[in-house]
Amino acid sequence: MDLERRPASLPDAMVTAVPHVDDSEEERKLPPIARLVIIVMMNLFLNVSFFIIVPSAPAYATSLGAPTWFSGLCIGISTAAAGILLYPVSRRYNLAYKTPMSASCVCFVIGNTLYALAGLANSAWLMAVGRVVGGMGNISWMLVKRYITDSRIVGTRRRTMLSAWLVTSQVLGMAIGPFFGGLLTKIGSIRQAGKVWNGFSSPSWIMAGAWAIFLVILTLVFEDPPGSEPSTTLLEDLQRLTGRSSPSPPKASDIELKSDVKVANRARPAASDQIYVAAPSAQNSGMVAIPSPDVDDGNQSQATLSTAQWASLGMMCWFAMVTFFTLGAWEANIPVFSADFPGLNWTEQKAGNILALAAIICLPLLFGLVFWAKYIEDRVILATGIVIGLSGLVVHMVTLTPGLEHSINFASFFTSWLLVALGYNMMSTVTLSLLSKQVPPHFNNYTSLIIQLSNYSGRLGGAFWGTAVDQVGQRAILSLELALTLFGTVGAIVLWKKMYAPKG
Repeated sequence: MDLERRPASLPDAMVTAVPHVDDSEEERKLPPIARLVIIVMMNLFLNVSFFIIVPSAPAYATSLGAPTWFSGLCIGISTAAAGILLYPVSRRYNLAYKTPMSASCVCFVIGNTLYALAGLANSAWLMAVGRVVGGMGNISWMLVKRYITDSRIVGTRRRTMLSAWLVTSQVLGMAIGPFFGGLLTKIGSIRQAGKVWNGFSSPSWIMAGAWAIFLVILTLVFEDPPGSEPSTTLLEDLQRLTGRSSPSPPKASDIELKSDVKVANRARPAASDQIYVAAPSAQNSGMVAIPSPDVDDGNQSQATLSTAQWASLGMMCWFAMVTFFTLGAWEANIPVFSADFPGLNWTEQKAGNILALAAIICLPLLFGLVFWAKYIEDRVILATGIVIGLSGLVVHMVTLTPGLEHSINFASFFTSWLLVALGYNMMSTVTLSLLSKQVPPHFNNYTSLIIQLSNYSGRLGGAFWGTAVDQVGQRAILSLELALTLFGTVGAIVLWKKMYAPKG
């Protein structure tokens, strides 16, 4: 539909006014429960798939003749595959979810099957290929995050609550995946109980079946929200973000959906006094849509981000990377470090149980954020997570001090991991929800994409770094995690006032 700019004074017969929508109702709107359940379950399955191989991956890789760091590569490379696909998928399906989510399920079925067959083929590289193919399905991590910040269906005061739901399912996946991954390594008296079904391959066979079932449920239950936008080019995206392109009339979907948008920050420029009129076409003519006067249109017409918004974007991207770098490093490191350290000597099953136990303890605390979110600011949640996470890193660093290594036992090591798991998962709750409240709704696709790329870079780097303990040592691994977190802490202190966003 072509749009042309007309003067504000138009005959009443040509004007179709947008009905008044209550602000409070707009801020608290939610999509249908069945679709929310699908989104939360999708996030749960994504995390179970990612973590279920963690306890057995090092032993699986070494049994096929590869070094332990290769297992870290296999764990993290799945996010690299998804990162490559994020931009084209986000542009092709910029406001749609069902088709790319269905494609994700297919990728996971194929990828898990290939990973399970690596033992039969006696090829460590087939492990990596399976993770790459399955990793393409991880694009849905961006989709579930974008869904809960989509201004068409989710109000601003519901986004932190839904983010807490996602983090709760994320932590539940962190518990289920490692627990069953470790438990399945006990199949048979010898790990290679069979060439096709054994302790290394069984987790992937199970996940392949689970994803196939979920695909059927997704097809039958889930429906996309109404509305769509045409794709844009990479050059147009860069110009829009940097403000180098001239302001243009909003798209038709923006006009139709203005009544669904209630932007929290009211310190934006006033809406333009121009009215955008839909030019006559073969299907309709003389139709005019005017924004409701009760809806703040400043953010909708904002062509680029302000300095404060850029600063907030940079800080949230940093924490999105740091949280998953640290969590990924610990999750990949625990099976390797605990197997080699004399005071621990854990099996794959016990390492998986320890990963799961911390997640189970964190689960009720993070689930509480679903209800506490309407009382606590996002930046306060972020700061609390920083303090808790840093305390876990410091405890482990102290026990690694020369002469104090004897203090590394189950109690001290598990305490460190528990604090890290709780703190960094808490931080991951607010990275996208806080940002979505500070930038205009039409930037949601960009911010979701950038935040997810940050998550993926953290997951990839963390998984690889955590398994490099034999090459660089445990203190070096921990030192980098501390440095990255402290850098972000300084940035959060400097930008504290600019990180304000409504509660909920």
